[in-house]
Amino acid sequence: QEKHEYLIEEDFFYCFVDFEPEHPDVYVLPARVVAETISLDHKTWLETPGKNGSAHNETKFRRLRNKSLGKQPGWLEEYKERWDFIAPEHED
Repeated sequence: QEKHEYLIEEDFFYCFVDFEPEHPDVYVLPARVVAETISLDHKTWLETPGKNGSAHNETKFRRLRNKSLGKQPGWLEEYKERWDFIAPEHED
């Protein structure tokens, strides 16, 4: 949602779970990174013509994905299993 563009507290993190692998992967992202990424993705999407060259309409919906617009493919990998962000003493 749009509101997540403004949640940037240093002690706030998101955990996204990919249930596709046999052993699910968890991506631990600081709220600031989520906010910046969804904002950039949405801005880029709005500036990119849609079907038949028509403009996209503003929406409150936001997307966070490994292929987020404006980011390098695979950017999310650096956050895979980064439990040290929220529990520095955590050991694998």
